[in-house]
Amino acid sequence: MEPCPSVRARRCHAAWNSRNDRDATDRPALARGPAVCYRQEIANTRAELQAGIAHTSAELRAEIARTRADLIKWMFVFWVGQVAVISGILFAWLRR
Repeated sequence: MEPCPSVRARRCHAAWNSRNDRDATDRPALARGPAVCYRQEIANTRAELQAGIAHTSAELRAEIARTRADLIKWMFVFWVGQVAVISGILFAWLRR
């Protein structure tokens, strides 16, 4: 079996493989084998990833909202400038 990348799971695996005189009831997490340790590590990692994704998603949404507001502001400035230029050209052309 390949070693588990997590320190906690490696300790769990080593404790399972050690031949000491402790009873299996002293270590209930190890009573069913090292697979229990690996499952727990996977569950912990999954929870950490979900929390990280939720945090990153919230930050991303906030940044998109700020960018969108800034974009709308500059679009309005551009439209006002375009209307002023077109009005000036039409006014100059119709005055002749």
